[in-house]
Amino acid sequence: MLLGPEVGARTVGFLTRGTGTVPPFPQLTEREREVLDHVACGLDHRAIAQRLALSPKTVRNHLSNVLVKLGVSDRGQAIVRAREQGLGRGRPHPRSARGCRAEQQDVIDAEDPVLLV
Repeated sequence: MLLGPEVGARTVGFLTRGTGTVPPFPQLTEREREVLDHVACGLDHRAIAQRLALSPKTVRNHLSNVLVKLGVSDRGQAIVRAREQGLGRGRPHPRSARGCRAEQQDVIDAEDPVLLV
């Protein structure tokens, strides 16, 4: 049976619906992946902790687990690997519903001193 390109695409979509896609780094927990996504956005432990309602120590623990599971020795290598897989690119994370740019701006705004004249 031969199908045109549009019908073929719809057929493939119908047949693969519900199979889901494998998230990047399937060895990570959802929370670890979320922390890595924020790290790849350039946020520090404190900003990530605030965003995810965690303590900074918990964020450090998650990041330590991420480094071990990815087989990298530091945060910079983890960021490179995360960005290669599409994390930290400004797309909102499913649980935070906000992208990197909005989060980075919040951090910048929170750290800007207020000048009263």
